[in-house]
Amino acid sequence: MICSLTVADVRDRAVVSLTFDDLPESGMIATTADSAKSGKVADTVSLTQSPSRIPAAFVTSSTGASLLLDPDKKQQIVIATSEDVSRPDAVSVSGLFANLQSADTNIYHGLFAKRHPTSSTSNYGINFNPGTDVLQVYVNDGTGYKLAQYSVKQTIGYRRRMHLTVSLDHADAPGADADGDVDDVRLRVFVNGQPVTPTVVSGGFAEGNVGWLQDVSLTKCVSDTPLTIGSSFTDGEMLRLVCDDIHVFAEALTNEDAAALFHEVAGASAAEISQEQTAGTDSTRVQPVIGRIIPHAIEINKTTRMQLAGQNLQGARLHTEVAGISCSVVEGGNASQGFFDVSVADTVLPGRYLVRCVTTGGVSKPVVIVVDRIPTAVDGTYPRETPATVLPAAVAGVISGTEQKQLWFQGTANQKIAVEVEARRVGSKLDPVVEIRSAEGTPLALQWQQAELQGDARATVTLPADGLYVAELHDLQFQAVGGSIWRLMVGDLPPSSIAFPATLAPTVTSFRTLSKNAISEAVSLKENEGGIAIQSGVAILPFPALRTQNGVHVIEPLEGTFPEAAVDATFTATPFLPLFISGRIAVPGETDTVLLTVTPGQTLNFQMAARGISSPLRGHLALFNGDALVAQNDGNSGADDPTFNFVVPEGVTQLKVRVRDINEKGSQASVYLLQIARPDRPAFLLSTREESVRLPLNGSTPVRLSVIRTSPSFRYTGPIHLAASGMSSVTIVPETIAGSEQNQDVLVMLTRNAAVNPDIAANGQGLTISGTADGLASGFSTVVSLVLDSVPTSALTLADEALVAGPADPTPGTILLEAAPPILLRGMSAVLPVRVIPLTEQTPPFVRFEMTTTEPVRLEDPNKPDSPKKLAIALHEFQFGPVSQGVMGLTIRVPTDIPSTAIDVVISADFVTQPLASGVGSKAWIAPTTLFIEDAITVAPVPDAKGTKAGGSIIIGSVQRHPSYDGEFMVMLDGLPKDFAAAPAIVAAGQSTFTVNLTIPESATLGEVPNVTVRGQVANGSTISKPVTVKILVE
Repeated sequence: MICSLTVADVRDRAVVSLTFDDLPESGMIATTADSAKSGKVADTVSLTQSPSRIPAAFVTSSTGASLLLDPDKKQQIVIATSEDVSRPDAVSVSGLFANLQSADTNIYHGLFAKRHPTSSTSNYGINFNPGTDVLQVYVNDGTGYKLAQYSVKQTIGYRRRMHLTVSLDHADAPGADADGDVDDVRLRVFVNGQPVTPTVVSGGFAEGNVGWLQDVSLTKCVSDTPLTIGSSFTDGEMLRLVCDDIHVFAEALTNEDAAALFHEVAGASAAEISQEQTAGTDSTRVQPVIGRIIPHAIEINKTTRMQLAGQNLQGARLHTEVAGISCSVVEGGNASQGFFDVSVADTVLPGRYLVRCVTTGGVSKPVVIVVDRIPTAVDGTYPRETPATVLPAAVAGVISGTEQKQLWFQGTANQKIAVEVEARRVGSKLDPVVEIRSAEGTPLALQWQQAELQGDARATVTLPADGLYVAELHDLQFQAVGGSIWRLMVGDLPPSSIAFPATLAPTVTSFRTLSKNAISEAVSLKENEGGIAIQSGVAILPFPALRTQNGVHVIEPLEGTFPEAAVDATFTATPFLPLFISGRIAVPGETDTVLLTVTPGQTLNFQMAARGISSPLRGHLALFNGDALVAQNDGNSGADDPTFNFVVPEGVTQLKVRVRDINEKGSQASVYLLQIARPDRPAFLLSTREESVRLPLNGSTPVRLSVIRTSPSFRYTGPIHLAASGMSSVTIVPETIAGSEQNQDVLVMLTRNAAVNPDIAANGQGLTISGTADGLASGFSTVVSLVLDSVPTSALTLADEALVAGPADPTPGTILLEAAPPILLRGMSAVLPVRVIPLTEQTPPFVRFEMTTTEPVRLEDPNKPDSPKKLAIALHEFQFGPVSQGVMGLTIRVPTDIPSTAIDVVISADFVTQPLASGVGSKAWIAPTTLFIEDAITVAPVPDAKGTKAGGSIIIGSVQRHPSYDGEFMVMLDGLPKDFAAAPAIVAAGQSTFTVNLTIPESATLGEVPNVTVRGQVANGSTISKPVTVKILVE
């Protein structure tokens, strides 16, 4: 047909043509072929950092390949400069693209460009910002950027297949152009063959679908800079992108050309792709983000209106795990802010706690709020004209840059005043300084960051006279990060920084807070239904961290010192609970002594916490047998907390432990906690870095747990039985973590069974995972703790141990393993068969797979945190298939140098309308399974080889094959000196012996040839064995 000839003619006119169909299915990818028929040269095309070849993602049923670019790996396409791409008069660039960059990012990404990172000229280019919905095509001939802007949503979109053509050529702009010279650039953009109208033209104007850039010369833009795809320039504005069928033309394509070219490259999928583009909306649900809460402090027994600022907050609810705090939504919220009335019951313990937002998009990261008995007003409430007359008083707000915040107050002679700022303890970036001055400006007290306040500051003074005073707050460098939250409190405030004792007993504890020169009144605290309640006494400020420890507690009295009677540290009854000794070095030069009853032959671990609990004490720990010093440690001269192990000698039943400050200092706040324990006591720790989960009805979600089985003060190698609580009808798989000699990471699956109670959806409930020891150690259990990098968890009054379950759409299908998982062989790919089962008639037609593992991250240079990551065990990129296929074999990539011998994995499936689309509903997951990793072959020790100069030697050896590997491979010699030569030896399928012929040059040195090894390698270049040293002697 004439139409077909016309379409073919368009693509044949390209001067650069990249289809990626020439790329190998495995191994490193560094280049691709330019198959253009009309180019002046065969252009050199580099693929930096080995992008991934994936099955053709744009055209249904295509047998070719597409290319996936990962910006985290610095991957891009680089076309070297040539006459084909450095165009002085006209150029068109086209391609099939799918933008995989997050739809809510607010930075620019480059689609393609011929642009130098520092030069003032840019031949041409496109970059876009999803957050501002701006896509711009630009030119810069040295006089500044001139560009036409378009809507991202109406052009490249997000996870949509689309064909883009950009056409630029010299012409004389009509109408508004003041001259008749051909000194303007005509710019046209086509999406799926159809022209798109610019929204803004800078340096010109728009006429219909054409953008005119005035008084700009393409000739002056020509440079030797390469054309990059997937970035704006080498290593700049990089983009997560799938691309295919990229063409460059040395001409400006017309409307008819662009339409014909789209149908040529899209083929039978042209109508589908056009429909995806015109669908317009992006249904991806995005997680809510809390930027800040104002105010962050709430008075107990009151209701406070709180404003949240952030992103994706539409429909948000405020969630906390603290009983007695209720939050109700107030009208007026939108995507960037929310309003809530927060009420705090009188029974709530004053403290710092976490809150989160829950929306249909999930659960936000937590932020810290404070509840106490200090009335807190907004910033500016107490200026000089209307000072605070009733204390305590507080104001809260945000601070930026050089701002100085004030609270004016009336005081009386000899009145004790403390001014305390709360910022770092609630996650603020402020470096606070607090000052107290008289009304005339006379400085009375000044204090900056204090370690015992975890970076906050507190100044105290006794007022010299009746009158007006001011408390002032500013940043140490007068460079406060914009929007830093703070609260400034003024009054005769009790200490708030140091807890004594540092750990609470499970029974009633008499508790105080300390500063270097003050002690609070006692408050009786008791653990109550998983929380802590006040039995007697009153607290007005937030409590510091309150943690309970199961063990024997010995507490030094505030007046006097430890009793002379020996403390039992024999640890003869299971489960060998540790001994906790809480004390203070209250005055300079003081030494605390505790007499211990011990068991001969037993190993004891001594660990002191001082720095670790924000105490100013720099501890020295010493152990005496009678008057003889038998062990001591000063924590690297006070840089760390001291610790050591000691084996009790035979016949010894008493030891003395002594604690002092290494600098002979002391204060009311110089608190320590000394733990003494058997290193073999049965205990373990469980933690996760997950901050929340999304749990659909009849669906699952994985959680990665870290298991610490061995530490200086405990060891447990047996099974750990898991349980999930807090939400009905949620089960955990596996229910038991198998015993192990090593610390480990494991994957567990939380599953929601709607059949049990279909009315309870995951919508902000807290889930807790607990672990219990087995056998004789069955008395030990613990709860999974949350490792939260986004908040200062050490300042939280009570540890937050609940995974908050957010809403998730139903899962339209499920997946399961079709057969037992294979043993993975290093350096070789493996296939994992998975069965896909649709659950509804509306299940989307395609399924796309990913894999999560517990393999530790490995860096190319472990000493550099920003070093590139080494390859890990993973699915080959972008594996997908039709749901109707049923069973699919997923290819797993196994790098050569994997040190792990076993890892846990889960496979997830996104059900999608087309391979590049966002998932519909929630992911489906297989149950966690363990994959074992072994060597494909093991090279046996190689007999010594001898040879002569200008002669040779024969190296004969054998290998042991893994039972599952029977293929052909090569044996390679590495480390040969210059002019030595040895061709690889081919070992045929099923064979296990090899012979390598070595050529030795005349110039060889007599004696042993050092550092020569032998290894196995398959045809794609992957090593499949560990190297074995070969001893070669030159005679």
